[in-house]
Parts: sequence; C-alpha cells; structure tokens
Amino acid sequence: GSVVWFYKIGIQFKMVGVPAVIIFNLGYVLSLLVGVVVGLSLMGSEAVADFSDPSGAAGGIGFAAGFIVLVGSFILSMLAYISVKQPNSGEILWGIWGIVGWHGVDRLRTMINRVERPTWTPLNFIDEANALVLPQYTSVLFGFFIKYLIPTILWTLFFTTFRDDVTGQYGGYPWEYQVIGYLIFATMLLLVVCVAIFPRVMIDPRESGQKTLVGQLMWTIMPVLPEGDIIDYEQESEIYCDADNVRVNPAFK
Repeated sequence: GSVVWFYKIGIQFKMVGVPAVIIFNLGYVLSLLVGVVVGLSLMGSEAVADFSDPSGAAGGIGFAAGFIVLVGSFILSMLAYISVKQPNSGEILWGIWGIVGWHGVDRLRTMINRVERPTWTPLNFIDEANALVLPQYTSVLFGFFIKYLIPTILWTLFFTTFRDDVTGQYGGYPWEYQVIGYLIFATMLLLVVCVAIFPRVMIDPRESGQKTLVGQLMWTIMPVLPEGDIIDYEQESEIYCDADNVRVNPAFK
C-alpha cells in the first residue's frame, strides 16, 4: 500500500499540487469507510450477505455510497489542481493521471521492465500493450490492483470479520481475553500510522548527518515535508519520457 500512496508522492505533488493529492487520498480512504460501514450496517445478522435475499442489497447500497464519496473527492481535487496549477486544455488529462495514478508503482515497473527492454516507458502505448500480453513484463494492471482493487477487498474483509467478532464472541472466549487481542491489533495499526507520519523511523539515524544523539532523534521524529526530503525532479521525470527521451509529461517541462 505504501508503494502507491507514499512512495514517489513528490511526483504527484509536482504534477497537480499538494492540496489535490491530499484531498483525493483522504477522500479515497473516506469512501472505503463509508462504503463498508453503510453496507455492513444494512446487512442482517448473517456474516456474509446473500444477494439472493433482501439483505444482499446492502452491498450494492454500500458500494454506491462509497463511490459517491470517491467521485466527490475527485471533483474537489480537480478543482484544487486547476486552482493551483492553472493548466491548459492539453494538460487536463495529465492532471487526472497525476491525481488518480500509481506513480510509485510506475517507478518500480520501469526498473523491472527495463531489465528486459532498456527503453521501456510507462504510459507508452506499445510498451504498455506488450506488458499486458507478455509475461516477462509488469503491466499497468499491477498498479490498479495494488492501489484500488486489493485495498477495497481487504477493507471489506477486515470490517466484515471485525463486525462478526464484535457482535459475537470470537471462539466463545470471555471478553477479558478478547480485549487483549483487540489491544494487540490496535498497537499494530498505531505502528503503521506512525511509520506513515514519521517514515524516518525506518532509516538508520546515522544517515541523517547529525552528529549528536539528540540531533539524530529529532531528525527521526520530524515528519517529512509534503515535498519529501530530497526530490530530484529531473531524475524522476525520466519515467515519463518516450523512447527518444522526449518528455511527454507537461509537469516536467
């Protein structure tokens, strides 16, 4: 998940601006929450809704609610993009891709696919067509699955299981044992959030250049600025160049 939502996020900031990216990313998370909560709230007591009975409609209603939130967040992010970048008509499509695209995954796909073909370029029609049909390449579907499909499925499964565990007692164990399990799980979630906010905790503090332990500690717990620590846009822009090294992304012109 961090590959698509955090890795190389500076590319998105450069393309569409920080507000547009933040609005859409938060909107996507909110759409998952709304869709799953609405769907599970409308279901009956059964663990899995059967679309052949009335309670099966809950899944469709939940999906519609989440989709409406997602579309709304996309519209707001586009307005933020237009306000910040003031693009011309030829740059609108690139702006849409800057908001909804999987740029970190494209970076990884470029590194993987250029082992087979050194001039392979993401979003190039011929290269992407080859990646879809040839097994030695990683296709554009890889990014879609990681960024949208898999998180949606995992969130649905997680909240379905959580709902069943809360409405019933897992394994019939008393609540005092259940609480221990919930605390362990909450701790795991807290660690994930901390790494997302303070990604430097995953880096050896000696690489910070700070000479003292206090300086290294302060460097570790400082959140990374929206533009990232060091972003070389000249280097990053190569993943949006065609075979003749002509930039096709207007954000990097």
